[in-house]
Amino acid sequence: MKRIISLAILLVLLIALGSVLILKGNESIAICKPSKTSTPYCKFVGKTTQVYLNSDGLGLVFIDGNIDTKSASDFGYAISSGSAFAFNIKNSHGRAMFDMALVARQYNLTIEVHAREVEQGYLLVDRIWVK
Repeated sequence: MKRIISLAILLVLLIALGSVLILKGNESIAICKPSKTSTPYCKFVGKTTQVYLNSDGLGLVFIDGNIDTKSASDFGYAISSGSAFAFNIKNSHGRAMFDMALVARQYNLTIEVHAREVEQGYLLVDRIWVK
């Protein structure tokens, strides 16, 4: 009887540990790195926290991670903030990517963005995935 109770407790603990490990896997990734086929780039995978749009055509998507400004500088990107990515909504490609980020924010979906340029101190997104 004691052995059955011990096994039941062990099973509950294993299930709890598995749940923690699965939930922990949802942490964001925010890095700058070299590319095997192109120029170095900065990458973010995670959730958005806020969306901003100004009258100059600059859209910002704030992220739940942070690109280290020193790391970005090491790869040639002089940024003033690593807490947001920029979108140029003056062109249709930039506007479409910003709209995708907006949908991701609305439905709390995960995004992956890559950036290879800087705009007004922010990394400028050149591709996005909504997951």
